[in-house]
Amino acid sequence: MQSSKIDFLSKYNDILSYALSASGDFPNSLCEYLAAELELEACVLVKIKEKGFEFLGKSPSAKDSYNVSSELRCQHCNAIDRVSTETTFEANPQCEFKASDVVLNEGCLYTSITDSERVLIKVAKRSEFTKTDVDNLIVVGKALRNLLLLWMKKKGSLSSSVSEIISSISTELRTPTNSIMGFASLLGEENLSKSQKDYLNTLKENSHELLYLLNDLIDLAKIESDRSSVELNQINIQQFFGDILNYVQEKIDKNRIEIIFNIDNGLPESVKVNPQKLNYIVTGILTNAIRLTEKGRVSLHVFSSEKDQLKIRISDTGIGLSSAKVKEIFTPFSLR
Repeated sequence: MQSSKIDFLSKYNDILSYALSASGDFPNSLCEYLAAELELEACVLVKIKEKGFEFLGKSPSAKDSYNVSSELRCQHCNAIDRVSTETTFEANPQCEFKASDVVLNEGCLYTSITDSERVLIKVAKRSEFTKTDVDNLIVVGKALRNLLLLWMKKKGSLSSSVSEIISSISTELRTPTNSIMGFASLLGEENLSKSQKDYLNTLKENSHELLYLLNDLIDLAKIESDRSSVELNQINIQQFFGDILNYVQEKIDKNRIEIIFNIDNGLPESVKVNPQKLNYIVTGILTNAIRLTEKGRVSLHVFSSEKDQLKIRISDTGIGLSSAKVKEIFTPFSLR
């Protein structure tokens, strides 16, 4: 049970990353994800056009003949002329647009992304669609609107409507994430075996990473809508960085990597910072430093060379970045 939850969360993280980066792999990955999670035989994603459909992606089990140049039409389709924003599902036996080469039960999940962009997800399964199946598919269709809306923006950028997107998805994504984190904490109180504790720790880590991602998206929305603000709180420097080091040290092989921590004596006991952002940045850089260091040391030095400025230097004995990559370091999606 724990392993399947971790796998589900990890796969959803990948789909969300594809959507955010406007990756060309998103449609196929989304269809593959839906087919696996909903136990479907095949899944095909198309964009509804004035006189037919534009192929976007498919699951591996869908018709082999479908590709980006496919012209898909159906004389009996009710979705082409539909202007409703309501997400609906219909199983029409006369539909000419088939998801699979095999004779199966097929249905069309319709959802409106924007006033001008509508999609259809053709799904196929061996058994007939029950009322529960239909209800679940409609719920899935509503949730997918937000992912599709993110993906359909220009590659490498977010449009001015990003605040509306984030406002729409924040509750939907944060609620189940918080639920997973809550139940994970409850599970931690049980008498678990060593392997179960390892699974639980992985589940917690993935949940926190997803929550960090959502918080970043919300911050982007605030910036786009000119509602961004800097929230500063008092932290104890020694305790703050000590907690971060304790977190990363649990993940490393101490026989392979040594972590060196140094805080200048001249620093005050506490300072005002944005704890969440600072934690996110320092943890992220330390984690990457450890990941790219096969053997050696990673050091964290906290100091101040100017008045009212806290400086943090992280260094490692790893492979580093090439000069070409250094030039691209602040370019979105250039470093993987």
